[in-house]
Amino acid sequence: MTAASVLAIVAGLVGASAAPGGEARPNIVIVYADDMGYTDLGCYGGDLAETPNLDRMAREGVRLTRYYSASPICSPSRCGLLTGQFPARWRITSYLQTRAGNRACEQDDFLDPSAPTLPRMLKTAGYATAHVGKWHLGGGRDVVAPPKFAAYGYDVGFGTWESPEPHPDITAMDWIWSAQDPVKRWDRTRWMVDRTLDFLKDHPDRPCFVNLWLDDPHTPWVPSAEDMAPGKDGRGRARGRRPNGCEACWRKSTARSAGSWRRSATTPRRGRRSSCSSPTTDRCRPSTAAGRGGCEGAR
Repeated sequence: MTAASVLAIVAGLVGASAAPGGEARPNIVIVYADDMGYTDLGCYGGDLAETPNLDRMAREGVRLTRYYSASPICSPSRCGLLTGQFPARWRITSYLQTRAGNRACEQDDFLDPSAPTLPRMLKTAGYATAHVGKWHLGGGRDVVAPPKFAAYGYDVGFGTWESPEPHPDITAMDWIWSAQDPVKRWDRTRWMVDRTLDFLKDHPDRPCFVNLWLDDPHTPWVPSAEDMAPGKDGRGRARGRRPNGCEACWRKSTARSAGSWRRSATTPRRGRRSSCSSPTTDRCRPSTAAGRGGCEGAR
């Protein structure tokens, strides 16, 4: 068992199911937040948004302050978590994109299905396995016919746009910021949490492993109506930054959804911030610091 796998099991305890010999085996849910900064959570000193559920998990579980991340970039960090190995070993060194962009970065178009994966190990041990949410390890843009979720050890998959099996409820057929794309702009986090809970309820007699990889707080932000209501636009000016109500709402959505479990594994790392068009508006735009081609502007 790799160090990453052990960490996931310890940090992701959410319940227990009976093994054939009477031995209790835990359900495991890994909640992976996209572009969440280290100090975005209250338990790490953040004050942009209230995160009481995640703070409670930190108090009741393990809060890491010294650790090693496989990569600060989207796709290789996911590869490192899933395999427990250095992502460069599997030729993933930047965020996966178009085939031309991947060639420019000298990386593959998708994760090699022969790589060791945590879901495959747990499936062999009798676990029901599922992936819910963002994948970004192959598929989307012009990368067609990548390996399916089953090739990595998953029984089912509810993927977003950049995945081998994008789910129609949360899928954009064009670039996700395109004005013409059909992405359903509603509380996607809640939808992903509901699919995760459904999967757990559908397997009462088996231990379950779920990778719940959220889009948020990465752009685009689509806060729920209740969070965008008057008086619900965050906690004011963060130190050294303009107030950003949209981002605060998006982070609050993540924190609220975390209350569905007693334990969770998150990825506190320093993510990008967005910028608002003015200090008094909630209309936010993606940061222009992130490019979309070549190896620059990692997602």
